Amino acid sequence: MDNPKKLRFVEVEGPQLVRITPDVDIAQGYPHFIVAAKAFDPSSGLAYSGIEDAQFAIQFVVRQDRVSDPVVQRFVRLYQNSPAVKSETRRAFANDDRLYTLAWTRS
Repeated sequence: MDNPKKLRFVEVEGPQLVRITPDVDIAQGYPHFIVAAKAFDPSSGLAYSGIEDAQFAIQFVVRQDRVSDPVVQRFVRLYQNSPAVKSETRRAFANDDRLYTLAWTRS
């Protein structure tokens, strides 16, 4: 594989990303690790890819035998419709809606 610009790529675990950012020109990672470490101001320090990927959206997963369980269904309804949950999720991602997806709000 050609590398005419002599770029060097180093893979690190997500939680270590913040530690190495002062030593690199560019870093790529999941917003969770960057925001949780308060490493960047998302309004000025993050470049958002714009790629929406439902694979990484907040989702509910239960065993097949509990899919129709009324307790599970009630919990999911309460969670999905809770203004407090939406507010806390937004706060957890630095008030930047581009950094997370609530799968149940997608058409």
